[in-house]
Amino acid sequence: MAADTSPDKRKFIEWVLAQNTDILALQEANRFTQASLNRLAQTYEHPYTLLSKETGYPVAITSRYPIERPQIILKPLTHGCLFAEVAGYRIVVLHLDPFSYKKRQDELSHVLSTIEKENRFSEKENWILMGDFNSFSPIDRTAYTDNRYRNRILEQSLDNPHRNNLNAGEIDYSIHRRLLDKGYIDALKTKYPDFTHTYPTQRFYSEKEEPIWIRYDYIYLSADLQTKIVTVDPIRDPFTEYYSDHYPIQLILK
Repeated sequence: MAADTSPDKRKFIEWVLAQNTDILALQEANRFTQASLNRLAQTYEHPYTLLSKETGYPVAITSRYPIERPQIILKPLTHGCLFAEVAGYRIVVLHLDPFSYKKRQDELSHVLSTIEKENRFSEKENWILMGDFNSFSPIDRTAYTDNRYRNRILEQSLDNPHRNNLNAGEIDYSIHRRLLDKGYIDALKTKYPDFTHTYPTQRFYSEKEEPIWIRYDYIYLSADLQTKIVTVDPIRDPFTEYYSDHYPIQLILK
Protein backbone atom coordinates (compact mmCIF):
# COMPACT_ATOMS: atom_id res chain seq x y z
CA MET A 1 0.00 0.00 0.00
CA ALA A 2 2.91 2.36 -0.60
CA ALA A 3 0.74 4.35 -3.00
CA ASP A 4 -1.84 4.99 -0.26
CA THR A 5 -0.46 8.17 1.24
CA SER A 6 -3.67 9.01 3.09
CA PRO A 7 -3.25 9.57 6.84
CA ASP A 8 -3.07 6.22 8.67
CA LYS A 9 -3.93 4.38 5.41
CA ARG A 10 -7.49 5.70 5.57
CA LYS A 11 -8.26 4.71 1.97
CA PHE A 12 -7.30 1.12 2.69
CA ILE A 13 -9.30 1.11 5.93
CA GLU A 14 -12.41 2.40 4.18
CA TRP A 15 -12.01 -0.18 1.43
CA VAL A 16 -11.71 -3.09 3.89
CA LEU A 17 -14.72 -1.86 5.85
CA ALA A 18 -16.73 -1.76 2.63
CA GLN A 19 -15.91 -5.43 1.95
CA ASN A 20 -17.33 -6.42 5.38
CA THR A 21 -14.49 -8.94 5.63
CA ASP A 22 -14.35 -11.53 8.42
CA ILE A 23 -10.87 -12.88 7.64
CA LEU A 24 -8.23 -11.02 5.65
CA ALA A 25 -5.05 -12.66 4.34
CA LEU A 26 -2.22 -10.34 3.35
CA GLN A 27 1.03 -10.76 1.45
CA GLU A 28 3.95 -8.31 1.40
CA ALA A 29 2.99 -6.71 4.72
CA ASN A 30 6.32 -4.91 4.57
CA ARG A 31 7.45 -2.57 7.34
CA PHE A 32 4.69 -3.69 9.70
CA THR A 33 5.35 -4.81 13.23
CA GLN A 34 2.91 -6.93 15.17
CA ALA A 35 1.96 -3.80 17.12
CA SER A 36 1.37 -1.60 14.07
CA LEU A 37 -0.63 -4.35 12.36
CA ASN A 38 -2.78 -4.59 15.49
CA ARG A 39 -3.45 -0.85 15.37
CA LEU A 40 -4.35 -0.90 11.69
CA ALA A 41 -6.64 -3.93 11.95
CA GLN A 42 -8.56 -2.48 14.87
CA THR A 43 -9.62 0.43 12.69
CA TYR A 44 -11.49 -1.97 10.41
CA GLU A 45 -12.92 -3.99 13.31
CA HIS A 46 -10.47 -6.90 13.27
CA PRO A 47 -9.22 -7.27 16.86
CA TYR A 48 -7.12 -10.39 16.07
CA THR A 49 -3.94 -10.37 14.00
CA LEU A 50 -0.90 -12.49 13.20
CA LEU A 51 2.24 -11.40 11.34
CA SER A 52 4.83 -13.90 10.14
CA LYS A 53 7.87 -11.65 10.72
CA GLU A 54 8.89 -8.01 10.94
CA THR A 55 11.47 -8.00 8.14
CA GLY A 56 11.45 -8.75 4.43
CA TYR A 57 8.15 -9.72 2.84
CA PRO A 58 5.87 -11.02 5.61
CA VAL A 59 2.46 -12.60 5.28
CA ALA A 60 -0.27 -11.73 7.74
CA ILE A 61 -3.80 -12.48 8.78
CA THR A 62 -6.34 -10.23 10.47
CA SER A 63 -9.70 -11.45 11.71
CA ARG A 64 -12.98 -10.60 13.32
CA TYR A 65 -12.69 -13.90 15.18
CA PRO A 66 -9.98 -15.27 17.47
CA ILE A 67 -6.89 -16.69 15.77
CA GLU A 68 -6.33 -20.01 17.48
CA ARG A 69 -3.42 -22.46 17.41
CA PRO A 70 -1.21 -20.02 15.46
CA GLN A 71 1.91 -21.42 13.88
CA ILE A 72 4.52 -19.37 12.04
CA ILE A 73 6.80 -21.21 9.63
CA LEU A 74 9.77 -19.26 8.32
CA LYS A 75 12.41 -21.73 7.14
CA PRO A 76 12.74 -23.16 4.57
CA LEU A 77 10.20 -20.74 3.03
CA THR A 78 11.52 -17.51 1.51
CA HIS A 79 8.65 -15.38 2.76
CA GLY A 80 7.26 -17.72 5.42
CA CYS A 81 3.69 -18.84 5.95
CA LEU A 82 1.04 -18.88 8.67
CA PHE A 83 -1.12 -21.70 9.99
CA ALA A 84 -4.10 -20.93 12.22
CA GLU A 85 -7.61 -21.95 13.13
CA VAL A 86 -10.21 -19.21 12.72
CA ALA A 87 -13.96 -19.68 13.15
CA GLY A 88 -13.58 -23.43 12.68
CA TYR A 89 -11.53 -23.16 9.51
CA ARG A 90 -7.93 -24.30 9.27
CA ILE A 91 -6.13 -21.60 7.36
CA VAL A 92 -2.77 -21.38 5.61
CA VAL A 93 -1.56 -18.01 4.34
CA LEU A 94 1.46 -18.20 2.06
CA HIS A 95 3.55 -16.36 -0.49
CA LEU A 96 5.71 -18.76 -2.47
CA ASP A 97 9.20 -17.92 -3.71
CA PRO A 98 9.18 -15.64 -6.80
CA PHE A 99 12.49 -16.69 -8.35
CA SER A 100 12.76 -20.49 -8.51
CA TYR A 101 10.29 -23.20 -9.44
CA LYS A 102 12.42 -25.73 -7.53
CA LYS A 103 12.27 -23.59 -4.40
CA ARG A 104 8.48 -23.34 -4.76
CA GLN A 105 8.26 -27.11 -5.04
CA ASP A 106 10.24 -27.49 -1.81
CA GLU A 107 8.11 -24.87 -0.05
CA LEU A 108 4.86 -26.54 -1.05
CA SER A 109 6.21 -29.90 0.11
CA HIS A 110 6.88 -28.39 3.53
CA VAL A 111 3.39 -26.87 3.71
CA LEU A 112 1.69 -30.11 2.68
CA SER A 113 3.72 -32.22 5.11
CA THR A 114 2.67 -29.86 7.91
CA ILE A 115 -0.98 -30.24 6.91
CA GLU A 116 -0.68 -34.03 6.77
CA LYS A 117 0.84 -34.06 10.23
CA GLU A 118 -2.01 -31.93 11.54
CA ASN A 119 -4.60 -34.16 9.91
CA ARG A 120 -2.99 -37.25 11.41
CA PHE A 121 -3.59 -35.93 14.91
CA SER A 122 -6.89 -34.09 14.53
CA GLU A 123 -8.70 -35.75 11.60
CA LYS A 124 -10.19 -32.34 10.82
CA GLU A 125 -10.95 -31.01 7.35
CA ASN A 126 -12.00 -27.38 6.72
CA TRP A 127 -8.67 -26.39 5.14
CA ILE A 128 -8.24 -23.09 3.28
CA LEU A 129 -4.89 -22.40 1.58
CA MET A 130 -4.59 -18.91 0.15
CA GLY A 131 -2.10 -16.40 -1.10
CA ASP A 132 0.31 -15.54 -3.88
CA PHE A 133 1.60 -18.83 -5.28
CA ASN A 134 3.84 -17.18 -7.93
CA SER A 135 3.05 -20.14 -10.16
CA PHE A 136 0.67 -21.48 -12.76
CA SER A 137 -2.15 -24.00 -12.75
CA PRO A 138 -2.48 -26.66 -15.46
CA ILE A 139 -6.16 -25.71 -15.58
CA ASP A 140 -5.04 -22.38 -17.06
CA ARG A 141 -2.58 -23.87 -19.53
CA THR A 142 -4.47 -22.63 -22.63
CA ALA A 143 -4.09 -19.02 -21.44
CA TYR A 144 -0.31 -19.25 -21.89
CA THR A 145 -0.05 -21.14 -25.18
CA ASP A 146 1.00 -17.99 -27.05
CA ASN A 147 4.30 -18.24 -25.10
CA ARG A 148 4.39 -14.48 -24.45
CA TYR A 149 4.89 -15.00 -20.76
CA ARG A 150 7.39 -17.84 -21.21
CA ASN A 151 9.41 -15.57 -23.48
CA ARG A 152 9.33 -12.78 -20.92
CA ILE A 153 10.67 -15.17 -18.28
CA LEU A 154 13.47 -16.17 -20.65
CA GLU A 155 14.42 -12.52 -21.13
CA GLN A 156 14.39 -11.91 -17.37
CA SER A 157 16.65 -14.92 -16.83
CA LEU A 158 19.29 -13.49 -19.18
CA ASP A 159 19.50 -10.31 -17.11
CA ASN A 160 19.01 -12.06 -13.76
CA PRO A 161 20.75 -15.46 -13.68
CA HIS A 162 19.41 -16.14 -10.15
CA ARG A 163 15.92 -16.46 -11.63
CA ASN A 164 15.02 -20.03 -12.48
CA ASN A 165 11.28 -19.95 -13.15
CA LEU A 166 11.14 -22.25 -16.16
CA ASN A 167 11.32 -26.02 -15.98
CA ALA A 168 13.32 -27.31 -18.96
CA GLY A 169 12.52 -24.06 -20.75
CA GLU A 170 8.78 -24.28 -20.19
CA ILE A 171 6.25 -22.98 -17.68
CA ASP A 172 6.12 -25.22 -14.63
CA TYR A 173 2.65 -26.44 -13.58
CA SER A 174 3.76 -28.92 -10.93
CA ILE A 175 2.80 -26.86 -7.86
CA HIS A 176 -0.88 -26.76 -8.70
CA ARG A 177 -0.96 -30.22 -10.27
CA ARG A 178 0.12 -31.56 -6.90
CA LEU A 179 -2.61 -29.68 -5.04
CA LEU A 180 -5.27 -30.76 -7.52
CA ASP A 181 -4.10 -34.37 -7.39
CA LYS A 182 -4.47 -34.26 -3.61
CA GLY A 183 -8.10 -33.28 -4.01
CA TYR A 184 -7.91 -29.57 -3.18
CA ILE A 185 -10.52 -27.41 -4.87
CA ASP A 186 -9.42 -24.34 -6.81
CA ALA A 187 -12.17 -22.05 -5.49
CA LEU A 188 -12.03 -19.45 -8.25
CA LYS A 189 -12.46 -22.12 -10.93
CA THR A 190 -15.78 -23.23 -9.46
CA LYS A 191 -17.27 -19.93 -10.67
CA TYR A 192 -14.91 -19.04 -13.52
CA PRO A 193 -14.19 -22.21 -15.52
CA ASP A 194 -12.61 -20.05 -18.21
CA PHE A 195 -9.41 -18.16 -17.48
CA THR A 196 -9.58 -15.10 -15.24
CA HIS A 197 -6.48 -13.17 -14.24
CA THR A 198 -5.32 -11.74 -10.93
CA TYR A 199 -2.28 -9.81 -12.24
CA PRO A 200 -1.50 -7.13 -13.30
CA THR A 201 -3.88 -4.39 -12.22
CA GLN A 202 -4.51 -1.36 -14.39
CA ARG A 203 -1.83 0.77 -12.73
CA PHE A 204 0.85 -1.78 -13.54
CA TYR A 205 0.43 -2.22 -17.26
CA SER A 206 0.85 0.15 -20.14
CA GLU A 207 -2.20 0.92 -22.25
CA LYS A 208 0.15 1.13 -25.24
CA GLU A 209 0.64 -2.64 -25.33
CA GLU A 210 -1.50 -5.66 -24.69
CA PRO A 211 -1.05 -6.87 -21.11
CA ILE A 212 0.07 -10.40 -20.36
CA TRP A 213 -2.68 -11.61 -18.05
CA ILE A 214 -1.56 -13.96 -15.29
CA ARG A 215 -3.13 -15.80 -12.39
CA TYR A 216 -0.75 -16.00 -9.45
CA ASP A 217 -3.32 -15.78 -6.64
CA TYR A 218 -5.38 -18.72 -5.44
CA ILE A 219 -7.67 -19.95 -2.73
CA TYR A 220 -7.65 -23.73 -2.38
CA LEU A 221 -10.22 -25.56 -0.27
CA SER A 222 -10.32 -29.07 1.10
CA ALA A 223 -13.00 -30.98 -0.79
CA ASP A 224 -15.49 -30.89 2.09
CA LEU A 225 -15.83 -27.10 1.71
CA GLN A 226 -16.83 -27.08 -1.95
CA THR A 227 -20.54 -27.31 -1.14
CA LYS A 228 -20.21 -24.33 1.21
CA ILE A 229 -19.08 -21.89 -1.49
CA VAL A 230 -21.58 -19.07 -1.94
CA THR A 231 -19.46 -17.04 -4.35
CA VAL A 232 -15.84 -16.31 -5.18
CA ASP A 233 -14.54 -13.40 -7.23
CA PRO A 234 -11.46 -11.34 -7.98
CA ILE A 235 -12.19 -7.84 -6.65
CA ARG A 236 -11.74 -5.32 -9.45
CA ASP A 237 -12.67 -1.82 -8.40
CA PRO A 238 -11.10 1.67 -8.45
CA PHE A 239 -9.18 0.94 -5.25
CA THR A 240 -7.63 -2.38 -6.27
CA GLU A 241 -6.87 -1.11 -9.80
CA TYR A 242 -4.57 1.53 -8.36
CA TYR A 243 -3.31 0.52 -4.93
CA SER A 244 -2.20 -3.06 -5.60
CA ASP A 245 -0.42 -4.89 -8.40
CA HIS A 246 -2.52 -8.02 -7.78
CA TYR A 247 -6.30 -8.29 -7.54
CA PRO A 248 -7.47 -9.73 -4.24
CA ILE A 249 -9.86 -12.68 -4.22
CA GLN A 250 -13.03 -12.65 -2.15
CA LEU A 251 -14.49 -15.95 -1.00
CA ILE A 252 -17.85 -16.23 0.78
CA LEU A 253 -18.69 -19.50 2.52
CA LYS A 254 -22.04 -20.39 4.08
